[in-house]
Amino acid sequence: MLQWCVVTLLLVCRLGHPTRRGESARMKTVLQELGLSVEEMEHPATLDGGDVLFTGKEFLVGLSERTNEQGVHILAETFGDYPVTAISVSNHLHLKSLMSMAGPDTVMVGGSSEADDVWNEVEKKAKFKYEKLTVPEDKAANCLFVNGTLFHLTSAEIPRSYEVFKKLPTPKIEVENSELHKVDGGLTCLSILI
Repeated sequence: MLQWCVVTLLLVCRLGHPTRRGESARMKTVLQELGLSVEEMEHPATLDGGDVLFTGKEFLVGLSERTNEQGVHILAETFGDYPVTAISVSNHLHLKSLMSMAGPDTVMVGGSSEADDVWNEVEKKAKFKYEKLTVPEDKAANCLFVNGTLFHLTSAEIPRSYEVFKKLPTPKIEVENSELHKVDGGLTCLSILI
């Protein structure tokens, strides 16, 4: 079952691409204005949110062009109550370009050979076991499970994967994302869950 906790500390990451680092500074200000306790990651650590998959039990973190070992280490130090496992990601921007949570203990995984390789690494390294749901298109695997509802792309954007979503008994909401996908923006990239 997906676990929720009271947040007492937030970690503002140092994003991997230099042109995006201003986003972190602005986010820190907004979070502090909300009265939240904020830690900030510093050089040389990098960690993009697209590489951080929180399962409710542990963090699976993609080591990619945007996230390094130092970033994974700081995440583990900051949230010591949860296991943190590094997963290798290449040829895709982020871990969540290949997989994301689709329900309690259920991971939606893209259909490419790279997504399958990454899933195999997750199965070997993760501290907990998860059910795998596969969709033919990797971009369809970037979905959001929030408060019992699954947010996913429209049938026009994921024609080969749409049937998988239709068959799920979970409440679902389709979200159109075609324009932001052109600049590598997935549904999880556009969401901050507090």
